[in-house]
Amino acid sequence: MYQPNGKRALNQGPCPHCKSSDAWTEYEDGFFCFSCEANESKRMVQPKIDLSVLETKVIPTRGLVEYALRKYGVKTEVNNDEPVRTFFTYPNGAVKVRDWKEKKFYVHGPMVNAGLFGKDNFDAGCTDTVVITEGEYDAVAFYQALGGKAAVVSVQSSSTAKRDCKNDFDFLNSFDKIILAFDNDDPGREAKAKVASMFDPKKLLTVKFTQFKDANDYVRHGKEYDLYQLWENASRETPDGIIHSFRDIEEALNEHKQHKLASYPFDCLENALFGLHKGELVLFKGMEGIGKTEIFRAMEYHALKTTTENIGIIRLEETLGDTIRGLATYHLQAPAMMENSGVSNQDVMNAYRDIVKGKDDKLFIQSGFDSDDPDTILGNIRFLVSGCDCRIIFLDHLSMLVTGLEDDDERKKLDYVVTQLKKMAIQLGFCLVTIMHVNDNGQTRSSRYPPKIANTVIHMERNIRHPDPFERKKLSFIVEKGRGQGAKTGPVGSVYYDNDTTFTLQELKSGEDIDQDTLEGL
Repeated sequence: MYQPNGKRALNQGPCPHCKSSDAWTEYEDGFFCFSCEANESKRMVQPKIDLSVLETKVIPTRGLVEYALRKYGVKTEVNNDEPVRTFFTYPNGAVKVRDWKEKKFYVHGPMVNAGLFGKDNFDAGCTDTVVITEGEYDAVAFYQALGGKAAVVSVQSSSTAKRDCKNDFDFLNSFDKIILAFDNDDPGREAKAKVASMFDPKKLLTVKFTQFKDANDYVRHGKEYDLYQLWENASRETPDGIIHSFRDIEEALNEHKQHKLASYPFDCLENALFGLHKGELVLFKGMEGIGKTEIFRAMEYHALKTTTENIGIIRLEETLGDTIRGLATYHLQAPAMMENSGVSNQDVMNAYRDIVKGKDDKLFIQSGFDSDDPDTILGNIRFLVSGCDCRIIFLDHLSMLVTGLEDDDERKKLDYVVTQLKKMAIQLGFCLVTIMHVNDNGQTRSSRYPPKIANTVIHMERNIRHPDPFERKKLSFIVEKGRGQGAKTGPVGSVYYDNDTTFTLQELKSGEDIDQDTLEGL
């Protein structure tokens, strides 16, 4: 059995023997899968490929014609008119090789970031429709059946489908319609569900294979027109979520136990609301300048330190650097955002690594949106959830999305965005925590709809004109709406900003007095 034994890895990619998307690892003298432990020495692997000397050959058993094979650069090495090896070249130059004699696949080059096969044949948005298949031959077959009426690409395998589509998300999302044409088997259906979660449902259609398992099977059996009709009749997925059996009910009860994603950083909120949950929209609201962003910093830091969930942060009025330094302040208990604080960039970087537990794919931060289009905004959030596996999204703040529009347009846009966000939170199982400004009467600006649709509404108050220096720093929470049974409404507690010792928000316990030294530092 070939073993790497501490050797330096050259490349990683999908395993040809199991469903792993990245455990197949190449070394100088062989390959090893850290998932299924399959292994091959380099003696089993073909030498370096020179595609320029190979000639494209039509494989009659596949039913594919030369123009379609040439379109996708599929080349086959032959011996006495018998196929020996077929080569599928990806946009980054990596090559997947099919060995016809051994009935195995080999990989040459970095496949992890290779993306979608055939993408280099089409410009983004060049047609109304893009079709995504599960195999290279399926992409060629579909393109042949459609006569070039749509862009057709393929994922590397069912196990890598989500990763491949994530790598080329912008390309796929540039088309008006995205048609999923995955194999009609369990791996294909599972891959289709994962890919479908990444995109706006209004764009998604599905080809449902009935006679055969995949697109190439249709072409092989002379059913190109049937395949074309399946494309023409692609339909939306039947909605999930309807249950009736005792088994479904039992599974739903078990899922309910797993709905809590994180706790609140302050006991007063946690005891009243019992944490952040899947499918929940949490709305903080209050006047401008009372410390809403600081509340988010406390919640973000607490979630990152106390959960294993991936977190997404969207700041519309703050730079990326300030967001990172704000989190570092809570970790270092030092004013990382202040000039001459003595906190260096390296200190902040070290703190950040600790906060995300050494994982560079745990926290995803965005500052601002490049577009005012609501669907673009929603698409970015959907990508953070489905593409980056973020389970909690902090959006600071909702009001900024509609600033500068006419009153009626502002209301309509805000109502649309909030409605879609709530649906998305339920569909994808994440928690959205956001903020809105209020007017002098305590009502949310632009629209009264967001508090109505939110699961949880927390009003914040601070008297910045109070003569008492501590009272000016005290931020109080009033739960106006609580999720689920047992949630408490009304005034629940307060926090204050300690800008003398910890430079963070601290909870004011019931009946607690603040000493004179703390007051002087406020």
